[in-house]
Amino acid sequence: MGGNVKMAEVPPGPPVLATLVAEVYAESAEEQNRLAAEVLKLFNETDGVVEVDSYMEAPQTRVTLAVDREKAALSGISAEHIAATVRLASAGMDAGLLRDESSRTPVPIRLRLSQADRDRPEKLENLFLHSASGSLVPLGELVNLERTAEPPSITHKNLRPSTFVVADVAGEEESPVYAILKLNNRLRAIAGFFIILSVALGHFVNPWFYAFTAFVGLNLLQSGFSKWCPMIWILQKAGMKE
Repeated sequence: MGGNVKMAEVPPGPPVLATLVAEVYAESAEEQNRLAAEVLKLFNETDGVVEVDSYMEAPQTRVTLAVDREKAALSGISAEHIAATVRLASAGMDAGLLRDESSRTPVPIRLRLSQADRDRPEKLENLFLHSASGSLVPLGELVNLERTAEPPSITHKNLRPSTFVVADVAGEEESPVYAILKLNNRLRAIAGFFIILSVALGHFVNPWFYAFTAFVGLNLLQSGFSKWCPMIWILQKAGMKE
């Protein structure tokens, strides 16, 4: 069928379409789709960007069975009867319930055409209906199969026609927040090492090393208020990414 089915996890925070969302606006639908295709290509070529998709619709075809009312009247078959037959063949109808001991609830018995036949509208023309005289009349003699282009859906945002290109992120660092967490972890490890080292030196070598313990503690305290830490600055200068 050419369908596209995805299972997506809703990103945390306020309601959004995806982790990465590009809103595309243009004066015409053709220009909008062209720009969206360029953004889609850019996302696909970017490392760490995955699950790229867009809200652009593929061309769709509408199939209409137009009833030839003159032929239907000559056969004594109403348009309602034809519509009910087509509905039964495509959507189906529950004919009863199957009592299965292995099932918690009764299983409905639905009568309709197979999936392969429902995918081909021409198969519906092979159905037969009873005329007023009792003879069987093929559905193809009573309807005309018409195919037309389905108008595409129009998405609006802020009262403007728009479309969206969405994607997710993956890789070694899926979000900048992970780099920040790594930096904080290393900072705590370094601070803990210096505290243990200064306490050991103050106990076994010279009590003045306890001053370094106080210095580390005061530095951590002031960084909580000033949002600046010398050790983070040193780590960044050493090449650690933010």
